Amino acid sequence: MGATVPPAALPMGLDALEGPRGRLPGALRRRASWDHGIDARAMSRWACGQGFRFQPHLIYERFSLFSNPGLGVARRLQVPYVLELNAPLSWEAALFRGLPASPGLLRRESRALTAADLLVCVSPELRDYALRRGVEEERVLVQRNGADPATDPISSSCQREEGTAAGERPFVLGYAGSFKPWQGLLGAIPRLRALRDERTPRRLHIDLWGDGPERMDFIAAAREQEGISLSWHGWGNSEELRSAR
Repeated sequence: MGATVPPAALPMGLDALEGPRGRLPGALRRRASWDHGIDARAMSRWACGQGFRFQPHLIYERFSLFSNPGLGVARRLQVPYVLELNAPLSWEAALFRGLPASPGLLRRESRALTAADLLVCVSPELRDYALRRGVEEERVLVQRNGADPATDPISSSCQREEGTAAGERPFVLGYAGSFKPWQGLLGAIPRLRALRDERTPRRLHIDLWGDGPERMDFIAAAREQEGISLSWHGWGNSEELRSAR
């Protein structure tokens, strides 16, 4: 809804549909809560029509502070509602997006999170946050961002490199995103040391894209680790990120 279509081919048999925005002229779009609510109502009506047509098994939605049309759609279709939590959005709105901090933002967030049949959190830190917001523990699933070299086929293929040339090249670990406390970057330093030891004699190089309040602390901590080199590029554009990957 208003987002850029990702420049990636869809898996076989998967269709992507783009829902409509609400009918509010651009000149009147000045408040996030009002704008997103109007768009959410338009999306909800459209998604219900689509859902009655093909009868989905569940509704999966990424949490947005002012727009969660998926909940109403799931209830009308009588299917489970799965919500993905990527950040504590009430705090992010107050700390980084210029919205005034208020108990109302926390209450709004708690209502949305506790309404989900299943809440998918992308880090253990966010799971703990969700529990503090009132979500029942049995309704929370942690699905970490990133890749596990033991199970991820792309990472595993990197480990199969052989020969002198492969041994001379650094093993590059990339990160693109915000450097905020709930990303768990500072807590990952011990795992970076373990990855460095696993890749020996190859050198471990960390390639960072993005910015945020913990960026300087994380870079300082990573540079203190022997055998780990690091580069940081700021946010970068889509072409630069694609090339880095």
